[in-house]
Amino acid sequence: MSIYGNYGTSIKEAKDINEALGLCGLDYNVYKKEMFFNIDTKNDMGNVVEVKVPIGTYNVIVGERNGIYNTLGIVSKDYKPLSNKEVFGFSDKIGNIKYVSGGITTNGINYIVMSLEDNKLDINGHSFVPHIVLQNSFNSYNVNGRTGATITYVNNDVAFSLGDNMFNLGFRRKSRTMGDIPKETMPIEKLKTLDKEFTENIKALMNKKISHIDLSNILDHLYPSKDDMTPSALVRNEERKMKYVEEYNKGEETYGKTAFNAFRTYFHFLNNDKPRKGCDKNFQTLLYPHNDTLKYFMGV
Repeated sequence: MSIYGNYGTSIKEAKDINEALGLCGLDYNVYKKEMFFNIDTKNDMGNVVEVKVPIGTYNVIVGERNGIYNTLGIVSKDYKPLSNKEVFGFSDKIGNIKYVSGGITTNGINYIVMSLEDNKLDINGHSFVPHIVLQNSFNSYNVNGRTGATITYVNNDVAFSLGDNMFNLGFRRKSRTMGDIPKETMPIEKLKTLDKEFTENIKALMNKKISHIDLSNILDHLYPSKDDMTPSALVRNEERKMKYVEEYNKGEETYGKTAFNAFRTYFHFLNNDKPRKGCDKNFQTLLYPHNDTLKYFMGV
């Protein structure tokens, strides 16, 4: 099972993007509407009446699904509404993909996760399957935009994001871009640049041996200073450390006493401690590069 199955709603049964969006509730229509505020004033007859006054600077982005309307956000007038079908619609053309999950994070990002089984990497006898995470923030965009995609590699229910793993879906200008490459070939082109870097980094971690002293130093690095914690927080922290060590010891059977096992355990522990049907902040750690943490683990 992919770690992304623990977030949002499963869309594994989807045969195309329309079914995928329907299964996870992202198939709503999106509109931009004028905003008004009400004021009381007197008419020609001297009666007090309520009058709607438009707010010229801002508009509201509204979502509609099955006749139910919800406010999605307040934006300036230069923004345009952007449905998930517009952003994610090209995914059926990528080829050989499997839909995994979809949903909305707590900070408003709509997302769809797909796996590319045919593009998996075998590194030191272990398989890593690339996953594409398509994102649409707040269902609107301007010249700066908020749509994009990331590529992560999943191994044994842990996702690794290393390097410049993002690319632009074409709804913005001031961002990392891949030029005029068609969207349906962007993920494959991006993989060509990521695969080598990813393979080299993972091999380095797998070949780097660490001791229990190193593991103790890692735990001290990952958790807050004891001087900054209350007695009850100290107890909880020690319990978490014990769970981390247990997870690390289990991983030794497969990965040995390596920096890779410590790195893998850290993100497994952080992101997969329990299933989350609603998405929270930890989901974001699956999407973006972990280069600083990677450098730390390589330096222990």
